[in-house]
Amino acid sequence: MRIYKYILFLLLLYVDLYPIYSDYWRYQNTISLKKEKYFSATLVQKLDRKAGVAKKDLHIKWTSYIDGRLTMQVNLDKVNHQFNLKLSENEFAFKLPLFQRQRLELEAPYLIIRFVEYNKKKSTATLKLFIRNTFRNIALKQGK
Repeated sequence: MRIYKYILFLLLLYVDLYPIYSDYWRYQNTISLKKEKYFSATLVQKLDRKAGVAKKDLHIKWTSYIDGRLTMQVNLDKVNHQFNLKLSENEFAFKLPLFQRQRLELEAPYLIIRFVEYNKKKSTATLKLFIRNTFRNIALKQGK
């Protein structure tokens, strides 16, 4: 009887930890940007046969780094977002909705931009991008 409890415990532990190690994120990438330089990409969401695809342009840049605070500008489909990220506090990431939630989808797709580090010598900011998409129907095509 004791071995069954142990097996059940391991099974539940595996189920709880699976999203951490599986491909929970549709897209993950680390980028390094110089001041006022853009990261550009196009987000493409495949919809049903009738609707086709939806596209949105994404442009990310940072404008200043003062007192450990990185000022970011994100343009998603011609809508500007500006926010500050700081490593030393709980302000190191920003969540941005990408597309509307589809039927049967538990949550709407979103993008998380996480501030990783700032290199003073090179004057570059390192950021991590994450895309969460339940249906896995969003592709990110990086621009030049």
